[in-house]
Amino acid sequence: MVVKKTTFVGHEDDITALTMSKDKKTVITGQVGKEPIICVWDVKEGSLIGSFRQGRDTKAVRSLGMSSDNKLFASVAGDDQHTVYLFDAETGKQIASGPNGPDPILDMSFNPTVKDGTYEFVAVGKNGGNFWTWNGKTLEKKKGLFGTHKMADMWCVTFTADGKCITGSTLGQVYQWENHACTKTFNCHTGMVTAIYATKGTIVTSGKDNQLVTWDDHFVKKSAVALSTSAKAIDMNESGKIVVGLRDGTIVEVDGSNVTTLMKSHCDGELWGLDVCPKTGLVVTSADDNKILVWDPKTRKVVGEGIVNEKAGEKAKILGASTLSSFPPNQCARAVAVNTVNGNVAIGVNNGELHIRAGVTELDKSIAVKHDTKEWIEVMRYSPCGKFLAVGSHDNTIYVYDVNNAYHLLSKFHKHTAFITALDWSADSTTIQSVSGSYELLFSDAATGKHLTDGATHYKDEMWATWTCKLGWPVQGVFPAGTEGCFIGGVDRSSCGGMLATGDDHRLVNIHRYPTMHGSTPKSYVGHSEHVIRVRFDEKGEYLYTVGGYDRTLIQWKLV
Repeated sequence: MVVKKTTFVGHEDDITALTMSKDKKTVITGQVGKEPIICVWDVKEGSLIGSFRQGRDTKAVRSLGMSSDNKLFASVAGDDQHTVYLFDAETGKQIASGPNGPDPILDMSFNPTVKDGTYEFVAVGKNGGNFWTWNGKTLEKKKGLFGTHKMADMWCVTFTADGKCITGSTLGQVYQWENHACTKTFNCHTGMVTAIYATKGTIVTSGKDNQLVTWDDHFVKKSAVALSTSAKAIDMNESGKIVVGLRDGTIVEVDGSNVTTLMKSHCDGELWGLDVCPKTGLVVTSADDNKILVWDPKTRKVVGEGIVNEKAGEKAKILGASTLSSFPPNQCARAVAVNTVNGNVAIGVNNGELHIRAGVTELDKSIAVKHDTKEWIEVMRYSPCGKFLAVGSHDNTIYVYDVNNAYHLLSKFHKHTAFITALDWSADSTTIQSVSGSYELLFSDAATGKHLTDGATHYKDEMWATWTCKLGWPVQGVFPAGTEGCFIGGVDRSSCGGMLATGDDHRLVNIHRYPTMHGSTPKSYVGHSEHVIRVRFDEKGEYLYTVGGYDRTLIQWKLV
């Protein structure tokens, strides 16, 4: 497969669709955007073969499919008519297009059988789907006919080895189609069929009942395995091992009755919480999905997991943390901090609760739960001595807790005029500098909460244990010309004090010298598809960790 290269390099926004060639040598991905990019990748090399645009004002690539001979691939756009585009896989040239209709499309698949040079592919979604054919000159569409079978929305589609189209419905049934007409239905799951895969002699389905079921090609059940949640994608290798992507961000391998977890991740809302345990080097993250995850940088796998709250609370209020999460605020957490002395892990919850867990290996062991704040918690940090915890809330207040006194509330600082976005402790654990949403840098006495009005002058030569504030003399160069204060998300100074990392609204991770002056030019790197919310160096200065908000991705960067 050869695709003509362009000036584009990879994606520039969220990836919304993916397909793989039958020989598993090529992957095609698509994204959102005004003129969405489609990329073609070499699986073995992990390299970009080529990229091009789907079309102006098409909004997104909603689905992708590729012919079995690797000569054609198709995409479904996110425009009002969910336009289908057909491409020559050798050149990347668009050769045909047509409106699929106003109904949303969820999946598409090519028929592996090419008859007399005619290709067939099917796009399914709300109210069924459409059957498309391409004879080398004309792209034609035929509506799928249900006949005597009950009309239903279709969630997924594939073809059997002998060319029969099968689709998974919201009714829990698999529909079989021939010549764009439904011929049979099979009862497979309780609740909708969420994913389907077919190969010679075997069909695999998953549904809302959290079952992964293997059938023969006549839909006689061969085996069933219970999953933690429903599947979104299924694939199988020649030896019969099945890999399954689950709705909660987990990827598992199923071998007979054995289920092995290959990867875990965050899966809902946004990922903001990030901290690094200096003793172990383990990375802790929290998000809007009721998960606290602990990552091992060496294996790049989750080695510990906790939950924010067992029981769901009240629904989100209008002025709370803005999120697309399906979880209520008491199960969403956007701030996490690790105590360098006793190992406690603090979790800042979106309903204003503060949860203290025993450690990174004991995330479900609760030490204390506090609820002094009136709004959600964005930032937290333990003092260098480990005796205090400072919590910055969206009620414009910083709360300081006494760690050794059962996290008793020690003081409150309420001189900010907007929500707290960053805070740092002095090296002697007595003073806090903080920045708010109104871009004011203030100083306070941690023990009393007293506003230190001469702080900017008095503490100009202060040794700060960390520097995460985006305002101040040593970070004055973090803002590019013409940008506003909200452009920079996360900030962190390296442990050696020689580097400063920032994340911004252009998806960039930037490395500055520390201190950084006005007009300085950082080295910038792209990895995230969304605003970079948090950046953290590890204690040894070997790695930098970043999280990208709505892309729910943790990236590990090697410092060289």
